[in-house]
Amino acid sequence: PVTIEYPTRVDDRELWMSATLSPISNQTAVIVARDITDRVNAQKELEQRVEERTRELNTVLEVSRNLVATLDLNTLLGVIM
Repeated sequence: PVTIEYPTRVDDRELWMSATLSPISNQTAVIVARDITDRVNAQKELEQRVEERTRELNTVLEVSRNLVATLDLNTLLGVIM
């Protein structure tokens, strides 16, 4: 069997489909297609959340490194601001 995933448009709406081709003989095959739009959209949303969270954590890491790097209170407050 061979499976492909592909986008298609229906009434100005993007749908994602998964189609599996299963050969039965040299001249016959069965194709099963299903709508995987919800799964693809959920994966895109998850990837976006991971990117946002990574940016937030990198900011916290940078601030914590700067905090550790200085002992002067005025410099420390400037870094925090």
